[in-house]
Amino acid sequence: MPDKLDILLTALTEFRSDFEEYKKENKVQFEEYKKENKVQFEEYKKENKAQFEEYKKENKVQFEEYKKENKVQFEEYKKENKAQFEEYKKENKVQFEKYKKENKEQFDQFKTQLTRVEATLIRLEENQSQDIVAVLKQIDKKLDDRDNELQVLNKRLFKNESDVERLTRQLEY
Repeated sequence: MPDKLDILLTALTEFRSDFEEYKKENKVQFEEYKKENKVQFEEYKKENKAQFEEYKKENKVQFEEYKKENKVQFEEYKKENKAQFEEYKKENKVQFEKYKKENKEQFDQFKTQLTRVEATLIRLEENQSQDIVAVLKQIDKKLDDRDNELQVLNKRLFKNESDVERLTRQLEY
């Protein structure tokens, strides 16, 4: 289980760093684009401002007439549909409350699971250094045992080599 959590933490960390890098790159590109196009935009704005003012003047009268004509129609439509809207609002409120009650348990379970995962991550982070120290101590102990075994073997080998040398000398005389 800790391996999966480590993988998840690593993936999340990598995603966060990639996202931050992407954000920085795009911010720089956006700022460059903004600088390049600011002058052009200002020129375009000046050119079109006069045209817009003319259009506004020409269409203001037409707009006012349209507004007057449609105001009456809108008020009638508003009266006709007000009751339907209120009914629809009540129905949706009831449905929303029902949905909210049905899904509250699932949401609470999700929150509980998320809390458990967070607690597990905190516990793992707190105990990680202790686990590493314990593993290093085990490795150190095994290395000490191997060193002792090697010393014993070296002594035996030295003794045997000495005996062979002594016997070789005896045979020569």
